[in-house]
Amino acid sequence: MEPAAVPPQHSCRMTPPPPPPPPPPPPSATAPSLPKGASTSGQGSGGGSMGNALSGVKLKKTVPNERPVDPTEKLIAAIEKQPEHFPKLQKTEEEWKALLTAEEYAILRGKGTEAAGSGEYDRYFPAPSEGHFVCRACKQPLYSAAAKFDSGCGWPAFDKCYKDSIRMAVDQAYGIKRIEITCGNCGGHLGHVFLGEKHSDTDERHCVNAMSIKFVKGIPEGMEEQPLSLPA
Repeated sequence: MEPAAVPPQHSCRMTPPPPPPPPPPPPSATAPSLPKGASTSGQGSGGGSMGNALSGVKLKKTVPNERPVDPTEKLIAAIEKQPEHFPKLQKTEEEWKALLTAEEYAILRGKGTEAAGSGEYDRYFPAPSEGHFVCRACKQPLYSAAAKFDSGCGWPAFDKCYKDSIRMAVDQAYGIKRIEITCGNCGGHLGHVFLGEKHSDTDERHCVNAMSIKFVKGIPEGMEEQPLSLPA
């Protein structure tokens, strides 16, 4: 009698799948309470104490691209709102030509500018008690000797003037705005005033043509000095 045949084993036989994992436990009815004053922010990174420390800090709102106000721009805006000034002393251009040399006329009436370093008063610094500077055209007192200082710019420089002796106007020549200064009596061109250079307490530099002024002896009586800047 032959032995019973054994069925062949299959090499790709599938095993039964493992049983499913047990279900997670149900959530607790209430979350655990935190100690009084504790914070959940920044857990695991030490941020909880930092959050508490910054909770009372007020952050200042910053304005992007904010820049300080330019004192020259501010003064120009104020000048443009002022009424037009008419000189007290009125003469025809022919009369001025008869009173002034050709060089003086070109600067005082034609608003010219002498070459830097060429003026007789560029490096002239008299003692305060010696005298003062007047308009070369009409002899109106403009500056005390004490107001003159060495700016190194090549023209006489002053940081203040006699009250009401000088007028300002906006000069737009060469495509830029500058502040022209003129004699308050006759309107003769003196030069320009510049602000923000911190040369002195007044923060003004009156850059004046030497051809526009004249130094005379003596001190004018009853004349107060002040900066040109208009009040805010």
